[in-house]
Amino acid sequence: LYASHNEKRRIFNTMKKEMELVEIEEHPLLTLINDCNRAMPGKTTRQLTQIYLDSVGEAFWLKERNSLGVPVEVWAIPPTWVTSVPLPGKPFFTVTVNSQQFNIPETEFIWFKEPNPVNPYGRGVGLGQSHRDEIDTDELAAQHTKAWFYNKAKPELLITTEG
Repeated sequence: LYASHNEKRRIFNTMKKEMELVEIEEHPLLTLINDCNRAMPGKTTRQLTQIYLDSVGEAFWLKERNSLGVPVEVWAIPPTWVTSVPLPGKPFFTVTVNSQQFNIPETEFIWFKEPNPVNPYGRGVGLGQSHRDEIDTDELAAQHTKAWFYNKAKPELLITTEG
């Protein structure tokens, strides 16, 4: 537990050679993480999850289960769709998609989040949120410039004086 990285690697290799440690190459969990779902391969789902974590500070996977209740697929859900998270007395996530609201039991979600130092038990916070003012300012400036060009790049008002 407290060994250096190099020492852990040496122990790992020794145990592997002596057959005390056997790598599991096939397991339903490995299949689930590598395949994720029929619409989006595992690599893409994991990449999207990381993008959500970096920008928003949280990501969600919705589990799809088979008839035995075993998760067979996971679906990346955009954090902007998750309008509320479980609270005491409310053990479900509320997801809003195209004006339709769904209450999904907390057992059906995997919630990844970057902790918010101000509210560690609340929703996550990402780097994108810490730059929100700068991003909003840039977006509004771009919209203003676009509108100016749609106005044939003419100022609305021109004030002049003689001389």
